Amino acid sequence: MEEKVIWSQKSEDYLERTFQFIAVDSEVYALRFITSLIQYTYDYFSRKISPGRKVPEFANTPLSFLKEIIFKGYRIIYDDSFEEDKIFIVIVINGRQKLEKHI
Repeated sequence: MEEKVIWSQKSEDYLERTFQFIAVDSEVYALRFITSLIQYTYDYFSRKISPGRKVPEFANTPLSFLKEIIFKGYRIIYDDSFEEDKIFIVIVINGRQKLEKHI
């Protein structure tokens, strides 16, 4: 059965911010990057390549159930315990940013 990916409002907001940041230099590249990131996410979960890794910052915390995959330095943080056959994307954030400030 195929997994359904659900994007949180926060993840959509961060994608928009990322687009705007990259678009300062090139709208074409910004669109290409965001499209590729979204496609990568859907492909990843449809193929179930691997179960993603636990988010290190949340080990031994109430958020230890969150997992992540990486795309070109961006962390796609998700919850796969949300509902069977559904993936809830919590946030998409540049790997250089402090995750704790954004969750």
